[in-house]
Amino acid sequence: MTLFVREINFFSVYDDGRRQVPDAIMKCRRAGITVRMVTGDNINTARSIAGKCGIVRPGDNSVILDGKEFNMAIRDTTNGPVSQNLPVRLCIVCAS
Repeated sequence: MTLFVREINFFSVYDDGRRQVPDAIMKCRRAGITVRMVTGDNINTARSIAGKCGIVRPGDNSVILDGKEFNMAIRDTTNGPVSQNLPVRLCIVCAS
């Protein structure tokens, strides 16, 4: 008799972030400062974190780009000079 054993493991780490962040972001917004997030996280992870700390809000039509999309948005050509004309609603850039 042959016995096959299959083991599947999942492991997840969740970092709540600092408790002061949502309040700090709210104060920045009240002062007229636009808050942006640049991260190496996966785009879905970044979206979740940004939502929890108040960088993006439901219905605000935030623009969230991965690294390739961001690079295309800031350059006229693939390897051309960087343009300063960024999307106005840009909130998150993910480099992963």
